[in-house]
Amino acid sequence: MRKKSLEASNGKKPEIETEKDREFLKEEIKTVDSGINDDGVFIFGSLMTPLEFSQKLKKTPQEIIKYFFMKGIAINLNTLMTKDQMGEYCLECGYDFK
Repeated sequence: MRKKSLEASNGKKPEIETEKDREFLKEEIKTVDSGINDDGVFIFGSLMTPLEFSQKLKKTPQEIIKYFFMKGIAINLNTLMTKDQMGEYCLECGYDFK
């Protein structure tokens, strides 16, 4: 078990003392880039706003907002979309969602 956590008790990031600690942190903090791969599958990495999501899908944010407005869901450019909402819109556009 490791003594260090990703965040110290005072809320600051821990200092990395050795190369071994650095490698451990790199393995712990793996990010997945969201986007469409070559097979037409949208890979979900994190929650996004309609603006960020539209840039990944190469659509306009207005199309996404209009789609959900027509379904009775009010969202705006600053709203974080849920995983279900992103998956639903991807399927509507003909992409698989992972």
